[in-house]
Amino acid sequence: MKARLVTVAALLGAMSPPAWSGDSTEAVVALHVSAPPTPGQVPEAMPPRFVLMEDGTAYLGGTSVLATARLEKSEIKAIEKDIERIRKIPGLATRIDLGPGVERTYRIIVRKGKPLDLTAVGDLAGASPAFRPAVSLITRLAGFSSPDLHPYHPTSYALSAREETLPGGCRAWTFPVALTQALAAPQVVGASVAEAWPTGGNAASVCAGDKHYVVALRPMLPGERR
Repeated sequence: MKARLVTVAALLGAMSPPAWSGDSTEAVVALHVSAPPTPGQVPEAMPPRFVLMEDGTAYLGGTSVLATARLEKSEIKAIEKDIERIRKIPGLATRIDLGPGVERTYRIIVRKGKPLDLTAVGDLAGASPAFRPAVSLITRLAGFSSPDLHPYHPTSYALSAREETLPGGCRAWTFPVALTQALAAPQVVGASVAEAWPTGGNAASVCAGDKHYVVALRPMLPGERR
């Protein structure tokens, strides 16, 4: 069991924070985590940190890869209890400010029951006691681990591009959709198309004519809209 947990930790690597990308129609709870990106990264192409589906399947995202596991009923109940405690916070707004000193943003989205869309900004360790239910849920989801976690291989990616120059060389555009389409809006492409390209928050540089573009491939979850 210990060996499997180590394997998953190596798979996910350092959990670079994603932005608010992806909207799976099957998701009932999602946690997105955002922090200042490192040079060359595309935060909006990173998978969500945690997603719970209606059937109890969970997905955990890193910078570019995903792992998945089926949650136990007790684990789902614990998440639901945290959510109910959050809903009972007096005067709860859509944004709460945590302690200073950590440039990190957490967004909790709940679609089951009464909808909840809450953004928490700052240091979890410095949060006011009134916000402990939110800290509890964020900590639970962001730190989720299970011996049953295994790699998830997406069947499709959301391909996007923007005009920008990255250091180093660049590739030719080889995708089956036009560059102009990816510049206008994300385009869904199959997993085979994404092979040999950086995915998630790890961007690629593409040259077309005399222009340079940053290209990102965001892993898509089951039921996700582009």
